[in-house]
Amino acid sequence: MTRTSIQNEPPGKTSRTPQQTRGRARVEAVLDACAILLWEEGPGELTMHKLAKRAQTSIGSLYHFFPDKDAVIDALCQRHLTAMNGITRELDQISSAQWRDMSPQAVIESLARPYFQYVDTYPEMLVIISNSLGSKIEGAPDLRLSILANYEKVLELRMPKLDTALLKTISYVLFNIPVGALQSLQENNQYRERVLRMELIHAMVAYLQTIEAQHAGVC
Repeated sequence: MTRTSIQNEPPGKTSRTPQQTRGRARVEAVLDACAILLWEEGPGELTMHKLAKRAQTSIGSLYHFFPDKDAVIDALCQRHLTAMNGITRELDQISSAQWRDMSPQAVIESLARPYFQYVDTYPEMLVIISNSLGSKIEGAPDLRLSILANYEKVLELRMPKLDTALLKTISYVLFNIPVGALQSLQENNQYRERVLRMELIHAMVAYLQTIEAQHAGVC
């Protein structure tokens, strides 16, 4: 996955929606600048003047589209939300039979790795996650719920006789295994590549293997 893969996604709410190609390109440049500054300096250091300078646009042009820095952050979060919803929709194309027949390794590779790859490509996502940025934009809570629902669906397919309450608990734990690591990687960037590309997958696979072995009689 390359950073250019979401350049054409629509931005979030702005004070004025660009109607021309030039205006849309300017908004995209501002969002790209916001992503870089969030990763390099954090949200506390972000200012409209820094955004304008990094985006190579005038402060007047920036305010033409965004009323304040929070609006820029929300638009960036909306762009990421749109892309990650696309990942979730792709998972819906996997059939029930395929989920049942997969090894635990393949299940986690399918369920989790696409999101980890996305965060690896767009490291500002770690800042967004650890600071709960954009959590109030429309659709943000729904993404978390849809990912969790996928976990529940897959586990139910693989362990159909499992008690519903236990199924939801296991899904919740599996979903949250990477959360702590994702929240701390911003300050521990030296571990980012290995954690996102290997260790989180290993931890989730080990948990799923253990659970399925313990409940083999209800599969």
